[in-house]
Amino acid sequence: MLQSSCVPAILWILLLNGAWLGIHIFDAGTFPGILLALPYLLSFQDLGSVQAGQIVVCLIFLPLLGYGSDLIIRLMSARNNSRYKPEYRLIMLGIPPAVGLACAIIYG
Repeated sequence: MLQSSCVPAILWILLLNGAWLGIHIFDAGTFPGILLALPYLLSFQDLGSVQAGQIVVCLIFLPLLGYGSDLIIRLMSARNNSRYKPEYRLIMLGIPPAVGLACAIIYG
């Protein structure tokens, strides 16, 4: 386990997963207090439906980022005489942290 965590891609995924988990815990701990008070006045039973939006986002963006990244990488490789470079994945690896950071700032 220690050896595999020294691989940069796996280390990046571990760090990113930890950051998202921390943001999710903060989000889940603070949004009930906001949504139960004025001006929203949601009932306690309706708070669970707030997370339903995440399901929709996952159903749309996980395939989009998966298949979309493969499409972009193929296009970039074709533009480079059909040669693949690992750096092409950096574009797609940068989108989730950028969007997550923007969303955390907007939420804050």
